[in-house]
Amino acid sequence: FAASPLAAQAQKTADAWAEWETITPEGEEFTVTMPKNPTTESIKFPYHKMELNTRLYLAKSASGPVLAIASFSGIKSNPAQYTEFQRFNSYVDAFKDYFPPKVRTKDTAITKLTPVSSRPFNGHMGRSYKVSIGELNGVMHAFVTRKRFYAIVSLNTKKDDGLEEKFLSSFNLPQREPDAPKNAATAANDTPPQAEQSGNEQTLEGQPPSA
Repeated sequence: FAASPLAAQAQKTADAWAEWETITPEGEEFTVTMPKNPTTESIKFPYHKMELNTRLYLAKSASGPVLAIASFSGIKSNPAQYTEFQRFNSYVDAFKDYFPPKVRTKDTAITKLTPVSSRPFNGHMGRSYKVSIGELNGVMHAFVTRKRFYAIVSLNTKKDDGLEEKFLSSFNLPQREPDAPKNAATAANDTPPQAEQSGNEQTLEGQPPSA
């Protein structure tokens, strides 16, 4: 019997997921191993009065699994105005609006993001979450560096601990450098030019981040 087109497509998807590669995308701080040739997207995403620069690396299988890394920038570290934890939570809040439409199969799909535990990694603040988006369920690990926010997501219609562990455990970030002591001279040198600062890094302007 000749294979049906649907069966052929399923086999093609399975073959694609049989080959994984380690990637370090240009402009990113991470390395990760995921199915070859993930789809990528780079857009500006509005969040309150700000505009975040977002990048998405996504691998989806017709059989259910979804593996993704979302990379955000745009909220600069500003300890004088808010804590690093508030900055982290603001990024998570933006992720809740940004990510579900990328993977859900129905517009009415309900999204739930449940904090599980603190998960610092190589000196970077991080947390793990349980995630559900409609029929997809899984885990998210989120981290914030000085430059960017990263959300690493493994979702599936059925439980597959091996696949989840293979993807999540492959994610790596360089060790965070210790904060340099500030004095008047270094503070002046560290201040970015105003033209560069606008449009790239913005402060929260007193906006209370969601938990």
